[in-house]
Amino acid sequence: MFGRKPNIVEIIADDLGCWAVGYAGNPEIHTPSIDKLASEGIYFVNFFSVSPAGSPALASLLTGRIPSYHGVHDFVTDGNLSPANGGEKFGQTKLVRYLGSLIGYPDILAENGYVCGKCGRWNLGDAVSPQMSHSFWYVHATGNGSFYNAPVVLDGKVSKEKVYINEAVTNQALRFIRENSGNPFYLNVHYTSPHGSWEGHRQPAEYMKLYDECPFNMCPRDFTHPWQVDSVSCVGGPKRLVALSNYYAAVTALDHSVGRILEHLEEHGLRENTLVMFTSDNGINLGHHGVWGGGNGTNPLNLYDTSLKVPTIVSMPDMVPRGRINRALLSHYDWRPTLLNFLNIEDPEAMELPGEHFDEILLGGDIISRNEIMIIAEYGPVRMIRNRNWKYVRRHPEGPDELYYLTMDPGEMIDLVDKTHQKKRLEEMSNAMDMFFEEYSLVGNEGIDCPVSGAGQCGLIAGKKSGKNIFGEPFRWIDAEGNPREKGYRPPDKII
Repeated sequence: MFGRKPNIVEIIADDLGCWAVGYAGNPEIHTPSIDKLASEGIYFVNFFSVSPAGSPALASLLTGRIPSYHGVHDFVTDGNLSPANGGEKFGQTKLVRYLGSLIGYPDILAENGYVCGKCGRWNLGDAVSPQMSHSFWYVHATGNGSFYNAPVVLDGKVSKEKVYINEAVTNQALRFIRENSGNPFYLNVHYTSPHGSWEGHRQPAEYMKLYDECPFNMCPRDFTHPWQVDSVSCVGGPKRLVALSNYYAAVTALDHSVGRILEHLEEHGLRENTLVMFTSDNGINLGHHGVWGGGNGTNPLNLYDTSLKVPTIVSMPDMVPRGRINRALLSHYDWRPTLLNFLNIEDPEAMELPGEHFDEILLGGDIISRNEIMIIAEYGPVRMIRNRNWKYVRRHPEGPDELYYLTMDPGEMIDLVDKTHQKKRLEEMSNAMDMFFEEYSLVGNEGIDCPVSGAGQCGLIAGKKSGKNIFGEPFRWIDAEGNPREKGYRPPDKII
């Protein structure tokens, strides 16, 4: 099919909402480069992360496994650096390889002649040593934080980056492309933007000024979710507009970096033979459902579509159709089988994985059966199963659970879980969920019994009962003004 092995460039944003790009229908935000990429490929409307938290989401994308198999259930807060590497300056106390010896598709690509490079966010432990067969390794040493003076690892050494982190990551990505353009290459570029940009990490002035007069109508402010927690500090009040300006500016800064990569590929004659995939690790809520934050913006944790849906594009000129919109239900765990199948590379673990390939879509076809496929996601003890019409969220061990009829209620506003006429549907979806996790989980790594609170994970899970001290304490509930509240409560049916 190919005269020469295609290059692969994956560009991953951090906490980019499915609503926060121009091509998805947001008229307020400036994303010209990403919009252009969408016009040159396929925009997938219903693409989901496996988890609404960055570390488990990236682990699932790379391995094609669910968190209940690889054992990463929340964002990693420790294990990236040891004291010998200066880790204590960044709140890191040890080196932990969270994925151990698990195979990711970069390993398989390397075995098949690809030079593999990693630039940007890793946050899956041991940031000092290249993992998953990457021969080029420039990573954020702790996973996220300030956009300036960020700790980074290059050539096994930890230092503080002197320039804005997006620009630094892009510079290293372009360096990798220049040095490896004579060979088939795979490059994963994972920006830390726009993660945390509402918390006061101001963006460059040229991007901030674009939003001086923005009304931010795409970010609802109707109410504050009664489960909202203080994982962010700007739920309401005067901080809201500053926070939204920062977030939008961070997205535009990200867009500029994406444009630099695409322009470099064009200028050096590489674009035609390069498969470009753009996505985010997970979604985000900035007022959506009354929530600020992702899946950990509430207690109990949430699995709203806005927390899980990721804006995804795949493009390769003269191979992937241009300007198409595809509405198939797809997941990050589908990417490994799809990429390898597209490249005609055999996956030795194919029969063990939960995902299904969709390379037929990339080649101009479609998959009718995708209309019936169930999408699965999890966040610790919270699990979700979703098809095109219905979505069921189950919280172990005591609930509250949720059921939404998405055909009539795409905004997940009316919870039907307590309706007696839905009992059979709940049983069917619950059984399907249980069968999925029974088949694709690894004993000892399941999230169902883990006390995941959304405040992070700082060590390996070693059996169901022994992980209680590796997860952070739950955040406090707060009201619309950011004041502490004694407890949250279950919202009435018609609020969200």
